[in-house]
Amino acid sequence: MRDRLVDYNQWEQRHKGFLDEKSEYGDGTIADAHRRLVRARAMIRRRISEHVMDTFIDLEGRCGEPIPPTNNLCESWNRRLRDMLRSHNGLSLIREIKAICWWCHMHTPAPESCAWLASHCLTDERIEELNRQAWEHSPAGRLATTGEPTWGTGIDWNEFRTPTRDTPTPPTRDTFFGL
Repeated sequence: MRDRLVDYNQWEQRHKGFLDEKSEYGDGTIADAHRRLVRARAMIRRRISEHVMDTFIDLEGRCGEPIPPTNNLCESWNRRLRDMLRSHNGLSLIREIKAICWWCHMHTPAPESCAWLASHCLTDERIEELNRQAWEHSPAGRLATTGEPTWGTGIDWNEFRTPTRDTPTPPTRDTFFGL
């Protein structure tokens, strides 16, 4: 880590003049000429001072296998699950969840026995309970269960714009232009 800090310090000294360049705009304001690079430098400085610059690099030595540079493997698994659900179109939500559990169980390196799966799988009641909890924590569910408004469930701005009988009606085009 010390070598990386020394390299970074040398880099910053080498490019200090470039990063400190300013631009003057037509309205007289002065700003950094290379704003994005200056912000990146500030972020790196902050991470170094917080001692979190090498957080993820240190994990590499602790893993038994190399850390993948992308999430392509996760997306590949998600695509396979979507394909499986698409080929079994028409399943209820509970059966979709059970199909995903079964698929994940069968694609593990060493799956347990069918008896183990039957005794440890999610029950219909547990799935319905999880679904109910997710509904209650959603904005629409929170409004329905507690009456507590959230974003998107408040007063419509157009309600303030509707004329009432106490509000004078705006002039029509003919009377406004005197035609």
